[in-house]
Amino acid sequence: GQGSYNYRLKQIDNDGSHSYYGPVTVDFSQIPEKYALYQNFPNPFNPSTIISFDLPYESHVSLEVFNAVGEKVTSPVSRYLSSGKHSVSFSAADLPTGLYFYVLKAGEFTSVKKMMILK
Repeated sequence: GQGSYNYRLKQIDNDGSHSYYGPVTVDFSQIPEKYALYQNFPNPFNPSTIISFDLPYESHVSLEVFNAVGEKVTSPVSRYLSSGKHSVSFSAADLPTGLYFYVLKAGEFTSVKKMMILK
């Protein structure tokens, strides 16, 4: 579950002697409660931007970029990602100036945002 947990580590050597370390605090409160796709920054951009999103659960994530007529031009992410906050650097160096859409699909969640490339 979410929250902070404290751990104390015990090291046991080959001769049987041991020592304790810690406490170590691990904070799980940074796990988002719901899926979210954020507006890229900067927008408009040239030639790269950051696309950020939140995953409350480990999910197969598909992030795809489409041009203004609906043709898929690239897929920067298509893999399983752990829960948490994620950011992807997207380079449009090979794409012409124009309006584009990026679509995030993760589990049952789908969201679309617009971005503008200016060169």
